Amino acid sequence: LYLDSHCTGMVFDRNVLYRNPSKRTHAGAIAADARMTLILNHPDDLARNIWTGNLVLSEDEEIPPPEFVEAMTAYAGLAPAYRRALQGSDPQTVELYVLGEGVASQFDLPAEKRGVVQVLGEDVTRAKKGEVSLKFQKLDPFARYSLKVYTGQSQSLAAVGEGKLRFPMVGNIAATHGLELPESATGKELMEKGLTVEIKDKPGVAIITYKQIK
Repeated sequence: LYLDSHCTGMVFDRNVLYRNPSKRTHAGAIAADARMTLILNHPDDLARNIWTGNLVLSEDEEIPPPEFVEAMTAYAGLAPAYRRALQGSDPQTVELYVLGEGVASQFDLPAEKRGVVQVLGEDVTRAKKGEVSLKFQKLDPFARYSLKVYTGQSQSLAAVGEGKLRFPMVGNIAATHGLELPESATGKELMEKGLTVEIKDKPGVAIITYKQIK
């Protein structure tokens, strides 16, 4: 993402950035803790634009969990109508639901009876003081879903550019039992009772995958 010449009034919403080039600036020099993932050239690039739900991985070779990549790949790109017209294919349906009063995102693949929920610690800490209740949407209340949790640690790293701005990035994403969430639950439990996720300083992100058990 490259913001240039006092770029303002933009909304950067639910982008996923990973496996980008390494720490080199345009001149070829290596910046000590910068990532080419983000180029912010002015001190107001963060304050005068809106940033929500963006997952930026700090390490060049690290990738998010495969279930998350699959869901985001299906969600991203051309809108369904344009994909049919230009590519001659029916896109995989992905529904987005905003959970926890705006601090979490549920990407549901209804045809496959599975999906993922992304919770960013930066958003939770700012809005919810470290804890958020997530009530899932549009599940089968009578079905049971297996759950798997991944977490990653937050790092505030400098973005490339003259602005010298630091942006919250995430690294070391791995499966965990540290959040003490159940391994399975019914759709009714997930929609009515929900899950309580606690994120303070670390981890910087929690990714919860769910899949209907046959």
